[in-house]
Amino acid sequence: MYSLQDFGFMIGPQNEARVAAYYEAMKRVITPESVVLEIGTGVGLFAMLACQLGARHVYAIESNKMIDLAAELAEANGFGSRITFIKDLSTNVTLPEKADVMISDIRGTLPWFSNHIACIVDARKRLLRPGGVQIPGKDMVYLAAVHQPKIYDKYCAPWVDNRYGLDFSGARRRVVNQISRKRFTADDLLTSPQAVATLDYYLMTEDGMVTTITMPVTEAGVGHGFAFWFDSELAAGVSLLNAPGQRYNAMYGHPFFPWENRVSLEKGDQIVVALRAHRRPNNLYGWRWSTTVTGAEGQIKASFKQGTYFSRVEPHPAVLRDSPN
Repeated sequence: MYSLQDFGFMIGPQNEARVAAYYEAMKRVITPESVVLEIGTGVGLFAMLACQLGARHVYAIESNKMIDLAAELAEANGFGSRITFIKDLSTNVTLPEKADVMISDIRGTLPWFSNHIACIVDARKRLLRPGGVQIPGKDMVYLAAVHQPKIYDKYCAPWVDNRYGLDFSGARRRVVNQISRKRFTADDLLTSPQAVATLDYYLMTEDGMVTTITMPVTEAGVGHGFAFWFDSELAAGVSLLNAPGQRYNAMYGHPFFPWENRVSLEKGDQIVVALRAHRRPNNLYGWRWSTTVTGAEGQIKASFKQGTYFSRVEPHPAVLRDSPN
């Protein structure tokens, strides 16, 4: 559950590029006749901006308790009568009228996050009028192999280098199957960005992803894993870019998928990665990434089969589940 500080971070100076892009997209599509739906309103920023831009009425949905603060802030800014705040999940909500514009940003570091896609698909079908506008309209996801020893060592070093000679290999084996949010620069990339998927929110129905990507190594160096990011087409002519080297949006970051081991890469090497993301019943996504690195002469230099499933810690029979007598 997000705290007030978390919501402040989302709308603060670290994420000004995000807020400015959303505002520009809203400015292009909201008219005085517009009924606007916002899913995940937080403290009500976009809902109030929609009113400021002239929307006739806004329905703002949020399951977090901070929705009460959003209502307070809306009243303080003179928008209380034009925003209906609903504390619930959008999938449980029925509106008295269909929306003309639907706004959301309930993604995580990637669009495959919690029930984000399922909520958007449901709202598009039930709560948005035919021909209505969605912000964002599309997300384009990319990845590249990266060289970042400092980030990789934070994963592995505690489980490899210890002065007491203890075996922590079980911990290392799990940690290299975990995904985390990091920040990469353009200089960290060892391959050109490769398109993973385009999520067209006007059309999509599936909330998972399966794909295989082949990429040539363009910069020699030691590879440590993959960096992911997504760019958004918020509205016609309005984009939000998150790639390494672009103006950084701290809210999203760059998900890092580590490799099981470092790999020395040369120009002309080829990397093939098979990716799978699936939403589990608890709304957490499971990921698998299988990587093969082939040298210029066709020799296999590395092959890894990884996934978030392999990071799980199972109950151990030596652990007492009750206090000993």
